[in-house]
Amino acid sequence: MEASKRKQGDSFTRLSTSFVNELHSQFIKNDNYIRSRNAVCKVGVDESCYNHYRSMTLDPAVSLRLDDWNATSQGQSGRCWIFAITNLFRSEIRKTIDVKNFEISQNFIMFYDKLERVNYFLEAMEMNAHLPEDDRVVAYLLDKIMQDGGQWHMAINICEKYGVVPKVNMPETHTSMNTDKMNRILKKVLRGAAMNIRNMVHESASHEKIVDFKRACVIKIHRILSMHLGSPPETIEFKWKDDSGKFHNHGVMTPKEFFEKYVTFPLDDFVCLVDDPRKEHPKGQLITVDYLGNVVGASQTEYLNTPIEEIKQAVLRSLKSGHPVWFGCDVRPQLDRTSGKWAVDLFEYSDIYDMDFELSKEQRVRFSDSKMTHAMLFTGVDIDKKGKPTRWRVENSWGVDRGENGFFIMQDAWFENYVFEVAVHRKHLSNEILKGLETNPLVLPPWDPMGALAN
Repeated sequence: MEASKRKQGDSFTRLSTSFVNELHSQFIKNDNYIRSRNAVCKVGVDESCYNHYRSMTLDPAVSLRLDDWNATSQGQSGRCWIFAITNLFRSEIRKTIDVKNFEISQNFIMFYDKLERVNYFLEAMEMNAHLPEDDRVVAYLLDKIMQDGGQWHMAINICEKYGVVPKVNMPETHTSMNTDKMNRILKKVLRGAAMNIRNMVHESASHEKIVDFKRACVIKIHRILSMHLGSPPETIEFKWKDDSGKFHNHGVMTPKEFFEKYVTFPLDDFVCLVDDPRKEHPKGQLITVDYLGNVVGASQTEYLNTPIEEIKQAVLRSLKSGHPVWFGCDVRPQLDRTSGKWAVDLFEYSDIYDMDFELSKEQRVRFSDSKMTHAMLFTGVDIDKKGKPTRWRVENSWGVDRGENGFFIMQDAWFENYVFEVAVHRKHLSNEILKGLETNPLVLPPWDPMGALAN
């Protein structure tokens, strides 16, 4: 029966045992399938279809390389977006203070991101209290609270409000490197708070009473965060020994003063470009995602939808000017985690399974096969004699045991297929591209794949 002609109450088409038995029979008659089965059962599918030739072409040596520092590790947490932006900041700070492996505290930023998200979530719950619990927006917000992920603008919101501190002033803790247990506790508290806020709204509680309840909830979450992550310093004494052995002492400063003095990037001039390949979302159009934020009243996340070739050229111009580039991608497809390599044909799944896996970037996004899942930093590129990029060097935040001491190499074709977002200075964009910043943002629903990096 054709699915399009089914009516409510019609039965589903069942698999007959004779059909299943025929599948078994046909499989064992195919020698290629048997060889593939034996290999996959013994060593796994990736090892069975690894493209050794392609791997050899992904030489980590590149013609333009900015990094000469150590890679970092986010541990068992989803803080890639924070690590990517702190790695970007330190690429400049290290030049000022002459400390090659200086780090900014990622834990400090996460603390305030979590705290701000509490208020953001509670405001959203009050705003949507008139909707049923199984409304898609309400259900989504309840499901995705207290995730570790985030976006460029969300990191900027925290840094501009609270500042940053050196890692030594708020180091990692057991929980910051393994956030699952803390997040589960936070979610439980906030889901209970959501229920109470909805009840208060339905019972026509006063605005003051609801505000007091939300304040009490923030106090509880602050207590939990402080126990798991430590207490953020209100002031620091910034002193250091540079790589030549000379001692420096800037004196006492607040985190915001440190941020304003040492993070010299003109952040207001940065633009987030995104390659949303869906035809109903035109290039040259600003895009935002509903409820993609963390600080109430701060900048919302906005992307300028831009052709992927223009995005590549903007990254290339930034690298040539000496500045690494923050970016978001779908990290898992065709990734060799051990060697730290990406290529569109690094694993030949089509050959081993004898089937076609080809989907366009638009099709993968449209049918939930691809979305932004990880943020990292471009720190280099290999350029051929014609001036075209062939491979991209990437600083990951998975520690130094993968890739080349934590740095990965990306095939240019993989960039086109799986990189979605970059943050670049507007000077690297043409006037034609910049015109898109004048458009009214197209608002996508909270569950859209363009917002997935924050999950």
